[in-house]
Amino acid sequence: MCARVPGGRHISGRGSSRQVRALHRDERCLFRRSGRAVQIATLLVCLFGDLGDTILTVPAVRALRNRYPESRLVLLAKPESAAFVARLGLTDSTIEIDKHAFDRARDLSRPTSLLALAKLSRRVRAERADTIVLFGHLASWFGALKYALLAFATGARRRVGLDNGRGWFLTQAAKDEGFGVRHESEYWLEVVALLDARGPAVLEAPISDEERERAGALLEPLLTESGPLVAVHPSTGWYGPGRKWAPERFARAIDLLESSHPVRCVALGSDGDRLEIDRMLGAMSKPALDLTGRTSVGELAAVLERCDVLIANDGGIGHLAAAVGTPVVSVFGPSNDRAWRPLGSTVVAADLPCRPCFYREFETGLRNGCGTRQCMLLVTPDRVARAAEKLLAGAGSRVV
Repeated sequence: MCARVPGGRHISGRGSSRQVRALHRDERCLFRRSGRAVQIATLLVCLFGDLGDTILTVPAVRALRNRYPESRLVLLAKPESAAFVARLGLTDSTIEIDKHAFDRARDLSRPTSLLALAKLSRRVRAERADTIVLFGHLASWFGALKYALLAFATGARRRVGLDNGRGWFLTQAAKDEGFGVRHESEYWLEVVALLDARGPAVLEAPISDEERERAGALLEPLLTESGPLVAVHPSTGWYGPGRKWAPERFARAIDLLESSHPVRCVALGSDGDRLEIDRMLGAMSKPALDLTGRTSVGELAAVLERCDVLIANDGGIGHLAAAVGTPVVSVFGPSNDRAWRPLGSTVVAADLPCRPCFYREFETGLRNGCGTRQCMLLVTPDRVARAAEKLLAGAGSRVV
């Protein structure tokens, strides 16, 4: 329960700074409870995650756009994420950021990083934003410091985000109860609700007619075959490689799936996923269509849109599939499925008390998992194949 702030209270003498902080927290709570609408001229939205994280913020950004159609909405994000959201028509302007230039405290001692930081500060200040919304957890003291510096650099008088105890610089805050207590998409909807912006957790992905035509052309070699179209992605993003299930296990799961009924298989990924995909393809009994490195993000979404199911690790491609309505079998190991499962997906994970160890409670935890990664070893190809079979039985086959 949020406390009411007494009116006209004067604070002075020893201990006043502690009382000021207490009143500051109370004021934030009152704002959260009242849900009052505010006047916003320029709104700066900050999200520094990769594509999968960005997809999960789209419902919240959509809610902001719908609630404040006349406000100028500026997005600060990594290039791929900025381009994705811009294609949805939700922003008036974008600022691209090289987040990795400021990932570690020692990076700030490098002249190039300091120059980049100064340039970024001038750029965001020039937007004259009166409100900044931060889509991110304050999982470390350095992360909180970065967000605080950014927030103050904008000059915005209204600073909104999640608070796990490190958000002293926020003026309005939703309570961060820890990774996985709420799904990430729900957390971001709670944040924008502080600004009286509300909406459903509906994911979106922009696809043009040209991208759909390109997807059809790429999948043309499979037109002579019959059976459901199964996409498979045995890699994951650069952050947290411990999330990768063995490529040979993906191959075995596809073989088991094909033993029950014919399927058409397509391997998806970027050029950076080539090693894992080649290992998987080399272990498969039946050849698959290899589209590795042959699609843009929009074309990848269009290919997924035509698939009957995607089998993948925890990663952005699962969220992209969910955004286009394709069922997903998602393999989770060290990472937190309650926080990042693709919406509507079937999660296959080991039931171990030690997992998740990556993004657990309020800390980042073990990016690569533990030394043995038992949680990945206990996920068998048979379990993954059976999960895919159930989804295929319920969905039927799509027309390619």
